[in-house]
Amino acid sequence: MNLPQLTATRFFAAFAIVVFHFGVFGQAVWPFEVPWVRAVFQFSYLGVNYFFVLSGFIMAVVYYQPGRTLDRRRYWVARFARIYPLYALAGLLALLLPLLPPGETFRALAGAGSPGGVARGLRNVVGTWDFTGIALNFSLLQAWVYGYSMAVNAPGWSLSVEAFFYLCLPLLLPITYRLSVRNLVVLTLAVWVFSMGVQVAFIRPGDYWLHFPPTNLNVFLFGLTTGILFRKSVGGDFTEGQTRAWQLALGALAVASLAFIFGIPVLKPYLSVGILNPVFAGFIWWCAASRSWLTTRLLTWQPLVVLGEVSYGVYILQMPVFLYLLRVFDQAGLTGSQTLRFYAASLGLILISTLGFYFLEKPLRQAINHRLGRRPQVQPTGVTR
Repeated sequence: MNLPQLTATRFFAAFAIVVFHFGVFGQAVWPFEVPWVRAVFQFSYLGVNYFFVLSGFIMAVVYYQPGRTLDRRRYWVARFARIYPLYALAGLLALLLPLLPPGETFRALAGAGSPGGVARGLRNVVGTWDFTGIALNFSLLQAWVYGYSMAVNAPGWSLSVEAFFYLCLPLLLPITYRLSVRNLVVLTLAVWVFSMGVQVAFIRPGDYWLHFPPTNLNVFLFGLTTGILFRKSVGGDFTEGQTRAWQLALGALAVASLAFIFGIPVLKPYLSVGILNPVFAGFIWWCAASRSWLTTRLLTWQPLVVLGEVSYGVYILQMPVFLYLLRVFDQAGLTGSQTLRFYAASLGLILISTLGFYFLEKPLRQAINHRLGRRPQVQPTGVTR
């Protein structure tokens, strides 16, 4: 199933996270220094939640096949080939960051004036790089250990969580095959509500446990169930009326979740626990099913699809590449406009991510699938994750 319009959305989510890290905090970057724009983009870290929901949706589109047994060897090889080569490169680049002198960039991002403060701030920006942190990062286990979720390359924590989702999928698929659609939806909603309730009641905003893989499972499961509903709708298992009913139910749930957040402002620091799952899931289903100009023209415009393809690099390489480029600007004396520096570094990040996709990520993915899988793993264009 070809869904390039979803591929394009990945770029916007990835770049929103870059904006959160480098455009909203630590530097005066236009337009994110404008109060109302800053108020919106301070929540752009939720791009990670969007990725988790989208991941579940895509896993359903690709692997939900009742009556067929999942080829686990090909599945594991495909998942490893999809995420690890570029992930490892990002980790290696991040390991070299502490060797760079702090300079103006690190001082600005750390928000500190003394060398000790900069060192502590840099550690918050690029992650912990002791031996344990390095071992956990390269084994994709950092999100499981308290104090190490941001080890080496901070954005890598979400890949540690994603690896957990991949581990769960072969266990979840047989359950989804046995349950009726209604019971699957009830189970998904129960897990969602229970997970949010526990996290809001017992976890402080920004605490490590928000990165703990099991606490994020509700987000992936929500996307997986939505993807199953979508597959059944396009596969003829639902009547048009049933499809419309499920879409309206999801839309109503999305509106209710937004009303809940705006009605109880104290919940805003907890948005990452999955409160917006229905909003993201509804948007993804709409993009996949809609025949509007936005989805059939704009989001399928080839340059946007290409940006979506390279978005994984934009996300996972952002810390080392952005900080290297900003340090180059420091050395060259380009310390004036923070806005100009941000957008120049962003273009550099996109260019490097594009080169990484075509000359490293894609060739290695194909080679690994060919050599380690029993036959090459071919996935639908536009829905790889």
